[in-house]
Formats: sequence, C-alpha cells, structure tokens
Amino acid sequence: MTLENLRYFVAAAEELNFKKSARLLKISPQVLESRIKRLGKSLKVSLFERDMAGIHLTKPGSVVLEYAKRLLKCEKQMIHELQKVNQGILRIGNVGQLGHNFLSAFIRTCRKRFPELTLEFKELDIIRQHTAALLGNEIDIGFVSPAELPNSKKVSSALLLDCPYVVAMKSDHPLAKLRTVSLKALETQTVLAIESADRDLHARGMKEVMNRRGFKIGPIKSVDGIDSMVVSLAGGFGVSLLPEAVYLSKIEGITTRRVKEKGEDLQFQLHAVWKSPEVKKFIGILQQSVSKK
Repeated sequence: MTLENLRYFVAAAEELNFKKSARLLKISPQVLESRIKRLGKSLKVSLFERDMAGIHLTKPGSVVLEYAKRLLKCEKQMIHELQKVNQGILRIGNVGQLGHNFLSAFIRTCRKRFPELTLEFKELDIIRQHTAALLGNEIDIGFVSPAELPNSKKVSSALLLDCPYVVAMKSDHPLAKLRTVSLKALETQTVLAIESADRDLHARGMKEVMNRRGFKIGPIKSVDGIDSMVVSLAGGFGVSLLPEAVYLSKIEGITTRRVKEKGEDLQFQLHAVWKSPEVKKFIGILQQSVSKK
C-alpha cells in the first residue's frame, strides 16, 4: 500500500468514474484500475463493485476511503510543517487591538534577530478560535483567556498579560471627570458588550462582576467587534468594561478610568499557547515585548 495508490483510490471513489478520474490524474484508465486492484489486493478486500448503473464503493471500500482521506490529510500537514522548517514561517493568531502594542514590538524584534523569518498573522476570535486553530495546526502561537486554556499535554502555555479592567467611555462623558469609577455607576449607563449570535462571554462576564458586588448592570448594547466598540465609545453610545491592555485611552475621543472596586475578577489575563518546542524562544520575545509596555 502506498500513498500514491491511496490518492488514486480517493480520486476514483469521489468521481465513481474511472475515465474521468484518470483524466484528472493525468494517467490512463488502465493504470488507474491496475493501481486500485493492487491496493485492494494488499488490503485483501474488494474496493468497488459494478452493476448496470456503474461502479460503487463496497462497504470495505467506504471504510478504506475514510482512512485514506485521513492519511492524505496527515501527509499534507507534514509537508506544510516541513516547509515551515525549511522556509522559516511562524504563524500567529492575531487578537486585534488587544495585541497591537506587544505584537508590534514583537515584530520589530523578530525582524532584527531573524531577518529570514516570515511572520504570518491569522485573524481569530480570542474566545474560541485560537485553541481550535492551534490544535488543528493552523497557527503556531495563539492567545487565550484562562478559561480557554487547552486541556492537552501537547500544548504549552505562558502568562503574557495580567492587567486590570477599566471603564472606557467618550472623553467628555460625565464619568470621565472622576479619578476612578465605581461599578455601581454602570447601573445607570448603557453598557457596550462585544457579542454575536453564539458569543456572549463579554456581557456575561460583566454581569457576573456586577452581581457579585450586589449591583445590577444597566441596559446592554451589543457591538460585533473591537472596531465597532471603538466607534460606539467615541460616539458616546455607551460605556464598557475592557482590559487596560486594549489601550483605548490612546485613541482620540476615548478615555478610560480605573475601577474603584478590587478583586481577581477585575483582572484580565491573557496566555500564549503553543505546541512545538521550536516556538519556545519566540514566547520569550513576546514576554519581553509585553514588559516594555
């Protein structure tokens, strides 16, 4: 059994037409049929059967097709990993405004120390997609909250950010006159939350923080991402509780104030996650990039 024969078999199984499959593979139908017979003989099964309507997979053929696709996918991933090693490609999950400052410093350092390295960034949702992308070998480094740390021995992690939540608002908002803002003030404010149809972690987290202290959060207005959040804050459509590391105070028209109350639930943590031991040296650079901020 060879990967080439498996590749020929998968092509034939998907088309169920030897002539068409052979044309796509740029080989003769006779060669294709011979390779498939050789594969079936090595596995001691019949892969196809014929009737008046044409050819069909046998039950063993269906089983072989499932595993053949997995093997070919593994081969593709292996080739990609080897290309990364040879070409020096590092794929990183992007977290938008949250990682803007430390990723900018990270890029500058990498360009100086590893001029041949190619950095690729993939826009992902911090809530779930970084973990899935890392486990699926789509990225080499991801960023997750403590609740999303993968429960896998294959994954390593390191704390990257540990910063307080702040109340963000329009610069001329009445709360901007205060040095610190009590969570109680959010009872009477429209509160902006990053939400979607299947993602309400931001709103739920703010409600839990308020409820633990006996406060009731004001009306929630949903926004679909950090860009919409910035526009809504600057436009005076509401206030929000966000990690200080988002650096919204540096954006014109927006001000942030520390929260008066204290507690572990008012601290935001971000962890870097990775699988390959070769990536470890870049985690150190990331941590140094954060410490400079």
